[in-house]
Amino acid sequence: MKKLLAGLLVVLLVGCSANARTQQNPSAKANETIDYPFALALKDGKKQPAEIDVYRQEFKKFKKLCIEYEQTLADMVYTFTKKAKASGDEGSTNLDTLQSFIQTAESGFERKPAHCIQIYQMYVESLQEGSGK
Repeated sequence: MKKLLAGLLVVLLVGCSANARTQQNPSAKANETIDYPFALALKDGKKQPAEIDVYRQEFKKFKKLCIEYEQTLADMVYTFTKKAKASGDEGSTNLDTLQSFIQTAESGFERKPAHCIQIYQMYVESLQEGSGK
């Protein structure tokens, strides 16, 4: 009986110390922040600081108009640009999409910030209608 209790105590202590180590060393991914405008610029092949600053300024404007998280906004821009290219608009860039979304958000919503996912959905539907899908 004493051996059983001692064994359980050892298992409990080992489990607690492993749990404490995990909590002390959070993964680097949890501490990492993503620069979404930079990522969008890189996807467009832009690497110069001045070019990237344009993406940052435009993304900041878009972020102020929308209630979605930055990741969602970046995903909407990137995904729509990718869909536009797939439908034949090879000249489409993330910056073009970002600027179009900003223009639509500024003129299309009475109250800001708004649900900008509606803009994305509207653009995707328009793209599908234009391509006959």
